[in-house]
Amino acid sequence: MPSPTDDGNVLAVPTSPVVTEAALMAAIVDSGFFSMVAIDLEGTIVHWNRAAERLFGWRRIEAVGRSIDLIVPADRRDELAAMIATLRRGDEVLPIETVRRTKTGNDVCVCLQVSPVLDASGRLIGASKFGFDYTDQAATRAELAASEARYHALVDALSEFVVVTNADGEVVRPQSSWAAFTGQDDSTAGGRGWFDAVHPHDRTAFEGQWVQGAAVAEPFSLAGRLLHRGGEYRHCEGRVAPRRDALGRVVEWVAAFADVHERHLAQERERNTAERFRRIFAANVFGVCYGEHRSILDANAMMLDMLGVRRKELAAGIPWDDVIVSDAADPVDFGNGAAREFEVRRSDGSTAYLLAAGVSLAPDRGWLAVAVDVTQRKAAERETEHRALHDPLTGLANRQLLVDRLEHALSRARRQGSLVGVLFCDLDHFKEINDAYGHAVGDLALQTVARRLESLMRDSDTVARIGGDEFVIVLEDLADPGDAARISERIRAELSTPVTLEAHDITLSASIGVALNTDNDDRVETLLGRADNAMYRNKRHSQDQITLEPDHTDSPRCQASSRHEHAPALALADNTLDLETTPPIDLRAYGAAGPSRTPRNGDG
Repeated sequence: MPSPTDDGNVLAVPTSPVVTEAALMAAIVDSGFFSMVAIDLEGTIVHWNRAAERLFGWRRIEAVGRSIDLIVPADRRDELAAMIATLRRGDEVLPIETVRRTKTGNDVCVCLQVSPVLDASGRLIGASKFGFDYTDQAATRAELAASEARYHALVDALSEFVVVTNADGEVVRPQSSWAAFTGQDDSTAGGRGWFDAVHPHDRTAFEGQWVQGAAVAEPFSLAGRLLHRGGEYRHCEGRVAPRRDALGRVVEWVAAFADVHERHLAQERERNTAERFRRIFAANVFGVCYGEHRSILDANAMMLDMLGVRRKELAAGIPWDDVIVSDAADPVDFGNGAAREFEVRRSDGSTAYLLAAGVSLAPDRGWLAVAVDVTQRKAAERETEHRALHDPLTGLANRQLLVDRLEHALSRARRQGSLVGVLFCDLDHFKEINDAYGHAVGDLALQTVARRLESLMRDSDTVARIGGDEFVIVLEDLADPGDAARISERIRAELSTPVTLEAHDITLSASIGVALNTDNDDRVETLLGRADNAMYRNKRHSQDQITLEPDHTDSPRCQASSRHEHAPALALADNTLDLETTPPIDLRAYGAAGPSRTPRNGDG
């Protein structure tokens, strides 16, 4: 016997390498529109798909393992047994229209196709039954049958559109209603003249329907365009029924026609509309897709290109979550027609952005979405935003971004009681480089400085170029004032390393002003101004030096550290540190030791 799956179904799945194909087929059957119920030869249910759950009301776990009598009314069980017997004989079972019972006890009309289930050796081991609810159609047919019965009973009383012929299809007593509709009198309609009212293009098919229907001597239908007394041809449908004599022989045919011209035109308009929609769907310059729940089931070429998927992937449906990244968005989120942006993960790993709007179709009919690719616009927006906040030459933060970062750093410092350092760096004699080698080399020098500064900083620090040859560095979360001095010296030493630009050996140097936030005043403008002042004092006295803005020593934050521990910083504050030589510097927070030089105080 087949083994049960995790969800309660029992499937006869071949061994590898067909497992993947079988599993895929099972998934397709399980998600299909038609109910699919499989039974073994004892009538035990072994498979029950989701459509069966919706149709009969029994959940899969409730149905699998139980007898098929669960849904077969008692008066229909012989019918099922006969179909199984037909399968055992190896004969084909034709589709039937029958009745099944739901969990709530209601009868539902279904159209049923029964097929054999064979094992690997071709032996019959069960039957599969595909079905769909045709209750509405059955009700329509029942009403039509009732109408036909009324026609038969009242045919002589009807006042419109009825013709009675003999067994050979010749008019024996035309009804006034036929003459009123077609304009044919008794002479033109007599015999088989009534066929002349059929449109010439429909005549052959119409007569063929008559001959075929009359041959079986059972009620049959006719359809075609009939001449109206106004001179136009109108679509009509007729039902033809025999009147038999006592011996059961057909002696008359009663044909009752209905004018369905308006309905036909409406259906034609609907078909044309559907075809136009399909063409628009396929050829639209916008991406268009259709889906149900969280799966994309159809899409035009433009949408497939936007999503980066191939059409054959639509066969099984494309899971929404496989391509849409944005906030795990649900397709129903845009069912009201409002547009929103979605981030798309394409199959090649790239990212795209779509502006999409969708509508929910009739209840349980899925959704339809229209989208335009805004990836380039998003990239342009990001580029514009980046340019607004960064220096175009070096890619460093500009003054606007610097001020924003410094404001946030100071805000955190106030909350945490930490130190923030600002280093104001001005390149020495930079104008001479421009004058001697040209602005192109000067630009390369600025870019070199930018890369060297970035290489020395942590991710949390900010390096900015605020104009010309001036750079500002924001150091966050400093442990003590000496950190700012040590980093400043490392920057000075790094910048002084010669560099070759356009075959020119160039040595750069910088004057650096250092300022730390204080308890008295830690506004952005004040802190930048103090660092700027310190740098200019350096410029006036001696370049290629570091000057620590002296006001920081008044801060309780700074006074909390021992003088011995902060000797380099205090020496800088007193303008007594000669940076011709400096000691090895512990830069644990920055991952390296500083240059090895020997300090000496100005007093010898």
